Amino acid sequence: MLKLLNYKNPKITEKNINFRNWAFSQKSYLRIRIYFGKESPFFKCDKDFNSQNIKVEGGLILEPICELPKFGFLKNFYSHESNRMDLSVSTKTDINLDAYNNLYKTSYSFKNAERKKIFGFFKPIPERNRLGDWLYGNFISINNSYENYINSLYEFLRDGTKPFVINAIVQKIDEWESWPVIGMALDRDYSEIIKDEYFDFANNIYEMPYESDILFKK
Repeated sequence: MLKLLNYKNPKITEKNINFRNWAFSQKSYLRIRIYFGKESPFFKCDKDFNSQNIKVEGGLILEPICELPKFGFLKNFYSHESNRMDLSVSTKTDINLDAYNNLYKTSYSFKNAERKKIFGFFKPIPERNRLGDWLYGNFISINNSYENYINSLYEFLRDGTKPFVINAIVQKIDEWESWPVIGMALDRDYSEIIKDEYFDFANNIYEMPYESDILFKK
């Protein structure tokens, strides 16, 4: 199926809406599935010199498939930037719950109050009302990774040996500009993406979110 992504338009799952508006229309959580790799005609992959961060461009959104902007025989679904996603995986450990609560003057916490790490963040594509908005698309960042993983991911993606698909659960928090990724399911080849005692790559994406991963306002 992945070999056909460049040529065949996917089946619509969300009528009369684009991806950004779909994201904001969800009540509490978003379920997103994205493919990253060389099957994408927009694929680009770079990592920094000391392997602390990798950036992957041109990810293809597999779920949901939104009807807008219109696509068809002459306009492929993925030719619209709103149907693509960029990704960064980083060793950063300071982008955590305390940092976001301090930044946005909020008071969210996990059920386990001692838990501070957040798997990552999702930022939807801007509405493109300002000039600077055209510089950004949909973006997911994953933190608390490590050098060996980033090197391995870079080699896998550059060689195109194994498809990299992220199934993510995102929690909507209205006060925050970027929303936390509170659940992920990955193929076994990419299972050790982050170092976090609360992360299990084999979780069933359709059973998420788990109560222990949800952020609550105190």
